[in-house]
Amino acid sequence: MEIEPLMGWVIVKHVEEEQKGLIVRPANAREDTVWKGEVVAASAERMLESGTKVPMRVKKGDTVVYNKFTRAWFMEEGVEHTPLKEDEVIAIIEK
Repeated sequence: MEIEPLMGWVIVKHVEEEQKGLIVRPANAREDTVWKGEVVAASAERMLESGTKVPMRVKKGDTVVYNKFTRAWFMEEGVEHTPLKEDEVIAIIEK
């Protein structure tokens, strides 16, 4: 299935793996509230409050950190995917 997110949205595939290296977590968060995932699709641009369109920083293939407790998720081929607005992404992990 091909997914094409619209204005400002990204689709993130949850990545299950052993915790090592950088772990990012808000000070008051429980240990399991922040997840790492791979961006499987991203829109080309997003709109600012002023109405100006700007390119997205998050792109397909990026590894990102995001809050586990977002508003929605869906399963595709047995893997959990989460739709996020770009401003809900906490960080991009550089390789």
